[in-house]
Parts: sequence; structure tokens; C-alpha cells
Amino acid sequence: ILNLRDDFKINTLVETGTFRGVNAEMYSKYFENVLTVDVNKGYLSMAKKRLQNCSNVTIYEMNSWKLLRKFVSRYNEEGRTDTVLYYLDAHFYDSSLSIEDRWVVIKELQELRNVDNCIIYIDDFDCSNLGHLRYGGDELQWNLIKEYVNPKMFVYCNTREWCDIYNVETVQELPITIDWGVRDTLEYANSSDEKRYRGRIYLTPREIDLKKYTLKKYDYQKE
Repeated sequence: ILNLRDDFKINTLVETGTFRGVNAEMYSKYFENVLTVDVNKGYLSMAKKRLQNCSNVTIYEMNSWKLLRKFVSRYNEEGRTDTVLYYLDAHFYDSSLSIEDRWVVIKELQELRNVDNCIIYIDDFDCSNLGHLRYGGDELQWNLIKEYVNPKMFVYCNTREWCDIYNVETVQELPITIDWGVRDTLEYANSSDEKRYRGRIYLTPREIDLKKYTLKKYDYQKE
């Protein structure tokens, strides 16, 4: 993430899925502006307490795709040309809805479909045989999202050997407040290899120098 920030001169990060605000707190130390959104009032209440001293973080209570629509519209109205990093992690799911509606990530990608100057980072993705999200018979994989991805984008993914694994000792290195919520998340994340080694893909507007990144090109035809 920090290499992408520097290479693309990114000042703004938009996060979907605030949860308890841990990621937003960390990213506030590395980006000038952080926007984060959630619909869960309980999570937002915890996040607001954690982020109360992070003046460069703006919290929204609304559907994530609606925030993206609002943000992109304002970005265009202001004539901005800077690269924005979108961290898509609001993976809500409702099997009673159509495929376009049951996965929030699809609605998010639809809002970003015509955005050229951005980087999109999708967590918990099916790549490199890593752990990813499964709901019923649906999986968060390329076939699910491919028609909603801007075809101009270059696609990269992580691998097992490049997963950052944190525990209660090593998490002390991160610029976050260590509390029961962080310890609870770590316990859950380290409860199995599938949860510990999670897949991620990155959509970028131009090719990146893989000598500088712990990523590989995502060959979606083979995976």
C-alpha cells in the first residue's frame, strides 16, 4: 500500500466497511485524507471513539456504493486529476437478492466502472489458493466481478509467501491503538490458515514495477 501511495502520489484513501475503525486509524498516519463508511451503527459507535483524534478521517453512515457515487461525482465536479485509492472491504451479502445486488462489492465496482485514475484494492479475494469469502454457493472470485471492472485496469494479486501475518506481539509495530477489539480480530484471523492467509487483488491504471512490490500479475484465466 505504501509503495502504491508513493508511486502514484496518492493523498486520499476511501475505505468501504469501517468496522471498528482500526484500518482507518492506521491509514490516517499515511494518507492526507481518509474517508470511511459503514451502515452498522454499533461498529460506527466504536469507530468514532477510536478515531476521535484523527482529524483527517471522515466517517459516513450510509451504503458504501452511495458514498462512492457521491465521492466520484464531487471529484469530477472539482476537476480533480489525483489518483485515489479505494479499499473495498464492505463484503455484505444477501442471498435473497439478484446477483448484482447480493454482493455489495459489485455495486461498488459499478460506481467505479468508468473511473480511470484510481487504484482499487479488494480484500478477501479468491486468488493464489488463498482464503477468501464464500457465501452459500457464491465466492468472491474473478468470474463474479469481471464484467464490472474497468477493462483499462491492470490486475495484480498477492501470494501466500507475501501475506503479512500479525499476532499480538508483531501488531505492536503498527500505528494503531491496541485494545480488546484488535486482540479479538487477531484471534479470529489466526484461528485457521484460511483466515490467516487472505487473498487480495489490486486494480491499477498503469503497469507497476514488480521489482518494487510483493505482488504478481493476476492470471484470471488460470486461477
